[in-house]
Amino acid sequence: MKRIPFHAVERILIRAPNWIGDAVMSIPAVRALRRSFPGRRIDILTKPWVAPVYEHSPDIDGIVLYEGKGRHSGWAGIWRLSRELRKGPKDRKDQRDRKDFNGPYDLAVLFQNAFEPALLTFLAGIPFRLGYAADGRGLLLTHPIPVTRELKRRHQIDYYLEIIRRAGSGRSMESGADDRLSLYLTPQERAGAVKILQKYGIERGDLIIGVNPGAAFGSAKRWPQERYAELSKELAEDMGARLLIFGRS
Repeated sequence: MKRIPFHAVERILIRAPNWIGDAVMSIPAVRALRRSFPGRRIDILTKPWVAPVYEHSPDIDGIVLYEGKGRHSGWAGIWRLSRELRKGPKDRKDQRDRKDFNGPYDLAVLFQNAFEPALLTFLAGIPFRLGYAADGRGLLLTHPIPVTRELKRRHQIDYYLEIIRRAGSGRSMESGADDRLSLYLTPQERAGAVKILQKYGIERGDLIIGVNPGAAFGSAKRWPQERYAELSKELAEDMGARLLIFGRS
């Protein structure tokens, strides 16, 4: 695959995954993209319910909401959003004086595999479009990545990181990729979390393991609840862990 010319990229748009779990696993790839393209503007196009995952990330300069159930619904909405993206990023107050942050996007990095993101960024006139050649969209990408059997077997974190490896600059991968997961919180959010933990007798220094046993779209994506129970019991007894169960009330 041909390399993306580093000197021709000033503004980058990421199309985020549509689900919170996938978005969290894309964090190392976002961090790698920032290291690969230092000093460039990086915005992320995301559905509203996923936006908080990236909201306080130091690797993201701006968030563009894809209101698929509102003003961007249907084919007319996709066309409307493409027109908005064609204008380029909306500057934040602390960046409005940076000329290199103004103008249309130069590179689209598609974490989502669907046909729609490729069509959207094509219609937006973004000259370099990088992503997996999945869902029949290869011709809409300027830098399509073949989806091999080996790639499908890799962890989702590495699946996203491979996209950045193919970006061509090599900067982020010279000493190995940082594949740690991390979320960025405000001091107020951290203080609120401490209060919740203290309410249940959990103190600083305790080994805390979160368990989210749910999944959308039926039982096919859910591990059986009795296995969650067995695993949680072992973690508590063998490791002395405090378990937090996440889900809807």
